Amino acid sequence: GAINALLGEDRTVLVPKLSSVARITLRRQPRERRRIIHLLYANKTNRGGQRPNDSGGAAEIIEDIDPLTNIRLRVRDGLQFCRATLEPQGKEISLERKDNFLEINLDSILCHQMVVLHEA
Repeated sequence: GAINALLGEDRTVLVPKLSSVARITLRRQPRERRRIIHLLYANKTNRGGQRPNDSGGAAEIIEDIDPLTNIRLRVRDGLQFCRATLEPQGKEISLERKDNFLEINLDSILCHQMVVLHEA
């Protein structure tokens, strides 16, 4: 919605239909000639309130870890990458090139998954 409208075409990684509680970050590692996409997903509940003389607020508690399924990543300017792996598993995953995007499909993740894009 509004975030997509503000970011427009400036986003590097697109994840259509991503849950609102999921988080995605992209880290560049130029020396290693790779980028790492971190996917995080957990349903959180706020518990408790602010205590006197405590600068913190309510604690975020993860009650259940459910899988996030059928994830499609679209990486802009992805033509420079020759392969992708799931880490820390070291499992190679398939890439598909469409227009100026690299597309990666993941069956599911549980809490956290790293996708490493290796440069050619």
